[in-house]
Formats: sequence, structure tokens, C-alpha cells
Amino acid sequence: MKPFIFACTVCIVLLFASCASTNSASTYSLVETTEDTAAIETRISYPQFDAVPELSAQIAQYVQRTYPPFKADAQKFNLDYADSALQYQFLVSSTITEDDTFIAVLLNTYTYSAGAHGSTELTSFVWNKKTGSLQTIEQASGLSYAHIAQQCRAELRKRSISSDEQWIMQGTQPDAEHFGTFTIHNKRLTVYFAEYQVAPYAAGIQSVSIDVQ
Repeated sequence: MKPFIFACTVCIVLLFASCASTNSASTYSLVETTEDTAAIETRISYPQFDAVPELSAQIAQYVQRTYPPFKADAQKFNLDYADSALQYQFLVSSTITEDDTFIAVLLNTYTYSAGAHGSTELTSFVWNKKTGSLQTIEQASGLSYAHIAQQCRAELRKRSISSDEQWIMQGTQPDAEHFGTFTIHNKRLTVYFAEYQVAPYAAGIQSVSIDVQ
């Protein structure tokens, strides 16, 4: 039988904070959910911005869209394999930066679902304070997908992450699908590549930073 894990709490922490910024930092509260049962360990923390409800809604909708089906799978596994000691995990944390133009939120979601290893997914939300809108990487940086892809390929080739050139080429195709996760802060663009996107799992998540005007 599985050990009985009784701790289970769900809370909203109204912890007021400000983004990493030198000017006019935006305040936000952290929404935090924790749960620890025989089926699943959950630790979720994501920001909600007081003055930017549209950005807050996008972040909350992402978590609300991804967590419930994962939790349902965990509960089903727990019922189907009652003698197993395996526990699913769903862990979400965030990194927030802000400058005069952009608020950038990078969510880090780690999941484990009884496989050989867990999986980490990065999801970004970049808000332009001047236009009042979420940004694509081209909009935020002023650079084309082709230019960003060229810069990333050049940097990735310098690293000993894969002997397969096609892996890098396929993972950096110049379009929104392959360059959808990024942050920008003080004219420095950072692009994030998912596990397996440009290299084997063992190489980890790769990122490339590019200075922009």
C-alpha cells in the first residue's frame, strides 16, 4: 500500500512585490497552490498584476488549462496502481523582469508522470506596457525570425550539445512555433528552446541571448 500523505492545502498568497526593474515597477500578487497526496505533489506559484488584467488572465488561463487534466491523470494512475509508490508531480514557478517597455514572465513547469524522468517546460508572456499588448518575439525585438534563427544557430553550433546538425536546423526553423518562448529585458533578448528541440534531453534546456537596439 502507498504511504498515506495527509497534507493538502490550497491557498492564495497576496504577497505584494515588484518586478526586477529600476523604474516604475509593477506590483503583483502571487497565487500559490500546494497539495501533497498519495497521487500528486503540487506546488504552483504564478503572478497576477494589479494594473494589467489582460496579462494576468493569460497567465492564469495557462495554469488552469494545463493543471486539471494532469491532476486527473495522476488520480487515475493512483486508482489503477494502488500498490505503486509513484507520485505524480506538477511544479510551477515564475521569473519576472521589467524595464521601461516590457514586463516579461517566464513560467517554469516541471511535471513527472511515472516515466523514466520528469519534464520541464518553459512558457513566456511578454507584455508591452506602451502598446498594452502581448508581444511576439518579432514585435518585442524588432528582429525577423530569420535573423533570430541565424544568431541562435551560430551560438548553438559552438556548444557540444549535439553532433546532429539537422537537430539544430529543425529546432530553429524561423517561425513563431520554434521561437515562441523568450524574454526581453533592457534590450537583451533571451530565446529558450524546449527539451529535445535542438539537442538530446541530457543537454537540458538551451537558451541564447541576443542584444537588440
